[in-house]
Amino acid sequence: MAACAAARATFVKSAIQFAQTYGFDGLDIPVAADKVNAVHLFADLRAAAPANFIISLASPAIGDNLNGYDLGGIAKYGAYRFQEVS
Repeated sequence: MAACAAARATFVKSAIQFAQTYGFDGLDIPVAADKVNAVHLFADLRAAAPANFIISLASPAIGDNLNGYDLGGIAKYGAYRFQEVS
């Protein structure tokens, strides 16, 4: 989804609309398989969301799951937080 601008736009619009409809103050995006385009997804979410809308990346704090992600790029558009994994 993140690799295709049109699919990203559809996801962004529906995700933000869903969050607002149900009174959520943001979205917690799980680690996606598309490491290359994750920054584009976060940038699009930030551009479409209200200023006070929280966007965070849920990811494991350890392991190789984060290898290849541009965490600095993602952090420009959302809050990065570590989540404990079992």
